[in-house]
Amino acid sequence: DLGRCPECGTPAPAVAAEAPAVAPEAPAVAPEAPAVGIVRSLFCEILSVPQVEAEEDFFALGGHSLLALRLISRLEEVFKIKTPLHVVFESPTAGKLAAYIEHEANQANLDLSAVKRLWQSVEQMSEQEVRDVALRERMSG
Repeated sequence: DLGRCPECGTPAPAVAAEAPAVAPEAPAVAPEAPAVGIVRSLFCEILSVPQVEAEEDFFALGGHSLLALRLISRLEEVFKIKTPLHVVFESPTAGKLAAYIEHEANQANLDLSAVKRLWQSVEQMSEQEVRDVALRERMSG
């Protein structure tokens, strides 16, 4: 008799139903690379927009060649990495520009996480505090 223990005749334990499929965990969101957040902030500053996502196009957001020059100037000021103008046209998103900067930083053995920490602390300062720090730097260096 199927379903009974052959030795004692008691019913065999019920077989557990197949476990329901468990939904896979959502993939962890990778932390934003140090340069991406800074480049996004620079896009916001140059384009006068409140927020920019990593894959939004500089030119689709209202950028043009003169603003691209301002962006290049700010990128070089912040990262201390020479960035040719054609890079903005070839890599017009914050993510792609950040990838270029990170590549160049790696080539020059620069630590961009230190730049990000500095940038975050500057963003928390008032305009007057930033001016005071800049003035002290000019006078000491």
